[in-house]
Amino acid sequence: MAMLVLGLSAFASARADWPSSSSVNLPICVNAGAQSNPVIASDGAGGAFIAWRDDRSGNDDVYVTHVTASGAVDPAWPANGRLLCGASGFQVFPALIVSGGQAVVGWIDHRTAGYAAWSSISPTPRSRSRLASC
Repeated sequence: MAMLVLGLSAFASARADWPSSSSVNLPICVNAGAQSNPVIASDGAGGAFIAWRDDRSGNDDVYVTHVTASGAVDPAWPANGRLLCGASGFQVFPALIVSGGQAVVGWIDHRTAGYAAWSSISPTPRSRSRLASC
């Protein structure tokens, strides 16, 4: 029994300091317009990357941000997220993975028919390319 308690105590002290009450939320984006389709992935250091669809400009675009292990939006990132793609048409349904501390975000891109776009972030865009869909 003592080992279980120690194990739980060690685990509890290693967790991120994010809000633990369902009545306390962590605001990621507070802009007008609709934000939807959020995806989240651990950054491997107690924080997380979050990407979402956002129509604050009147056009569906993809945004991403980073939250630190302290439970705060990373001050190195723009408030209310970094625009990944604001091309004409609409960009929706982001997908997110993290590799080597970098977020790789993919989305469906309808600026022209049949394309998906990808971007690598750490914490600024490193590359962007279009890949033909199958």
